[in-house]
Amino acid sequence: MYYALGNYYGGGINALSWHENQFDIKLTTGAVGTTVNVLRTVPAMPYLSFKSEVTNAPAGTGDKAYIYLPSGGKLMYLRGTYAIDQTKKTVSAALPDPAYDIALRLSDTLNKLGISVNGSPQSTTTLAIAQQSTPAIKNELTNILSPELSKIIYWLNQKSVNLYAEQLLKSLAMKAGKEPTTPNGVQVLQDFWVTKGIDAKSMNIYDGSGLSPGNRVTTMTMARVLQSAKKESWFNYFYESLPIYNDMKMKSGSIADVLAYTGYQTYKGREFCFSIIVNNYNGTTKGIKDKMFRVLNVMK
Repeated sequence: MYYALGNYYGGGINALSWHENQFDIKLTTGAVGTTVNVLRTVPAMPYLSFKSEVTNAPAGTGDKAYIYLPSGGKLMYLRGTYAIDQTKKTVSAALPDPAYDIALRLSDTLNKLGISVNGSPQSTTTLAIAQQSTPAIKNELTNILSPELSKIIYWLNQKSVNLYAEQLLKSLAMKAGKEPTTPNGVQVLQDFWVTKGIDAKSMNIYDGSGLSPGNRVTTMTMARVLQSAKKESWFNYFYESLPIYNDMKMKSGSIADVLAYTGYQTYKGREFCFSIIVNNYNGTTKGIKDKMFRVLNVMK
């Protein structure tokens, strides 16, 4: 979904990720119909400028602000609408170049500590734009290991961190000895579930996060995946990672006019694996959510 690429949940992945590849833009609202103003960013983004074309919208209409940054550009546009009763007054944007951002902040911190830094901050992206090659690493200063996979999965599901999902999909390809690309990761993922008896034709996957409207995975397949997972050694870690919505252990998923829930529920002493999805609905997200919960409540 192109309109989501500038927002935090649609940001691209990088070899070096930093602050989950996002930053916050603080807003000030006003009268309905006027322009929402950009107050500041957290942290400060000295290499970017911002132009708000977001309109103050009536109370109850929610956050429908989207962020655009032309490729290679430095002027970030905010467009859409933002309800005047939004309490957070913040939208989160994707970092355009996480490696450059961390290099800039590291350089700034070292200078403040009185440690001299030669040259200006660079990344593979800025070097490519300048038609320069990436220098080889001369000295390896340290190695930093990630948290355990179970903890990454926990926060991925608890907070719906799309960045983690996209990175893990490519990591599957790398683990299988392939180039870490999205198509290769998808192939490894599909091959795994085929060995568990899942029909490959029921899993049309185009990304790791589910943002692509081209994704097609049937609800029956999702339920069978959950059923199969119960037989795996890692099941307890997976189960604990699932959030609780409507007093049910399940994961939500949503894009424009699409809402889905998949999870586990015990009813009359039996545990069920369930999956429900509504496509192209009309009305509000809250309205369709309440109706879906009414259906799911039959299992309570």
